[in-house]
Amino acid sequence: MLLAASITSFFTFRRPFSAHAVLLIFYLLTACATPPKSTQDSLPVKVPGAWTASTPNPATTGPGEAPEGWEDWLEDFNTPVLFSLVQEALEYNYDLRATAARLEAARYDVVIAGADRLPQVSGNFGAQRQQRNFIGFPSGLSNGASSEETVTSTISDNFDLSLDLSWEFDLWGRLRDRKSAAIADFQAVTADFEGARLSLAAQVVQSWLSVLEAQLRLYLIEKTAHSFQDNADLIQKRFDRGLSPALDLRLTRANAMTAHSAVYRQERILDERLRDLAVLLGRYPDLNEFDFALSEDLPTLQTEAPVGAPVELLTRRPDLIAAERRLAAAGVRVQEARKALLPNIALSASGGTTAEDIEDLVDSDFSVWTLAGQLIQPLFQGGRLTANVKRSEAVQKEVLADYAGTALNAFQEVEAALAAENLLAEEERRLLETADESIAAEILAQDRYEKGLTDITTVLESQRRAFNSQSEHLGVRLQRLINRVTLYLALGGGFEE
Repeated sequence: MLLAASITSFFTFRRPFSAHAVLLIFYLLTACATPPKSTQDSLPVKVPGAWTASTPNPATTGPGEAPEGWEDWLEDFNTPVLFSLVQEALEYNYDLRATAARLEAARYDVVIAGADRLPQVSGNFGAQRQQRNFIGFPSGLSNGASSEETVTSTISDNFDLSLDLSWEFDLWGRLRDRKSAAIADFQAVTADFEGARLSLAAQVVQSWLSVLEAQLRLYLIEKTAHSFQDNADLIQKRFDRGLSPALDLRLTRANAMTAHSAVYRQERILDERLRDLAVLLGRYPDLNEFDFALSEDLPTLQTEAPVGAPVELLTRRPDLIAAERRLAAAGVRVQEARKALLPNIALSASGGTTAEDIEDLVDSDFSVWTLAGQLIQPLFQGGRLTANVKRSEAVQKEVLADYAGTALNAFQEVEAALAAENLLAEEERRLLETADESIAAEILAQDRYEKGLTDITTVLESQRRAFNSQSEHLGVRLQRLINRVTLYLALGGGFEE
């Protein structure tokens, strides 16, 4: 049940109603909706002045200050083809296109949200034909007989042409708050789109690096397989001459077969990664469509890791910007819900002509018009308006908690990536030393075996160690490069299109 106290007044003017006058009053009495102010100060997370993981490891060169133009982070990998691949993904990736469509829809949501602040104008044309019957008129008297009642009917036409205008006077700014919240939502979706672009660029780089690593690992496995096969052939010859036992022959054959099977497994991995990259680029996953050559080695990082202050993350990282804008929108919607409890003023006007002949509709002698004002104060709506206020406040608390959680995750990602920068650099250095020693040990074991100074087990073990150390070194090189991409992504770094 809805109870409303309304006061309706009709005003009479000597001059015809002017819609331009009402529009002028509207623009004079109302202000344009603007985005809500920043809510970063409401973040309940304590932000330190510097990253806790940015202290350089004594054994490595730690991250320094963010260099000028560090946002062009693709240059850090010194691979020109990456620019074209990222650009292709930005243009053809379908997930990004879906995000762009959501951004376009959010832009029109702003227009829809602000439509109620403007006068609503509609044109109406009506035509009506009506027949009316009149019963009870006598038809006459004859030879003293009683009169007969007859039915008389008339047909009339009516035509009307009017221009109707209605407008809710935004006295308390409730409608302005609604549009302001929609603008903040649009800003949040815009930040989501920028984040999606950055994330897509990072995925392309990481996928490309994974492809290169898979290719280099395939080269390593093929090289190892050939080496194992050469050993097996050598042992076969020694066995045929009675210089090596059958056990040595079978061990070296098994070793070679295992290496050859690993080649096929690695080819499958490379194939999968290439197809994954194709889908990221918006291509059909057909390897024959790849028109670029793969690099023969992983790139070398050109700069130190950029850092900056943690507080800068709040205004640079897209997901944090989006979370803050949603918090701002939630705060404005609380204000809108509270203002719905206050009275509102509505104006309506109509002007036009009405006549029985359609040609008279353009005759000013048949003009009619009305102008009305209405003051409405909600009194009882079953608790709907009050509940909406409480609901809006609960949503605001939820969005604030989401903002704080998003901020903590962002800080954690940066801290972890910065710490990994030093640790991975040290791990790579040590694994390179291990690989060098293992390769030297393999050569020495092979030489000693040929001289009869050691057994085949030692040779096979040295070969296994040499392969594993090179494989691990290659893997940590990939991890270090991917970690740098993760760091740029965590810092909200941009890139040049």
